[in-house]
Amino acid sequence: MFAPKHKGPGALLGFLPMDVGGLMFVKVYPNLSDENLIERFNSDWGLQLFCGKLLSDNQQIRDKAIVSRVRSYLAEYADWQQLQGMLVKHWKRDMNNTHVLLMDALVKYILK
Repeated sequence: MFAPKHKGPGALLGFLPMDVGGLMFVKVYPNLSDENLIERFNSDWGLQLFCGKLLSDNQQIRDKAIVSRVRSYLAEYADWQQLQGMLVKHWKRDMNNTHVLLMDALVKYILK
């Protein structure tokens, strides 16, 4: 679903390809800015474990641009259809009315 781990200048600091999705989730779910995400990630081992990148005691992410590079990486390499298929397969038994599409009115207005 994702390309191999990025290496060289601008690398994703040891995040595995599957872990970058977790990083974006913990950014969006509590509505954190890029800078706030890095601050919270550096101090919250729960977020680190969720993303698969546990920092050592004296280690911190200082690169504020990493969140932007993660977004670019996902935009270039993510296979969204495959991801959607995996999520549906995993959650299918918990889903009702899968034939119904619900969306916010603002999204409907934007899509016109």
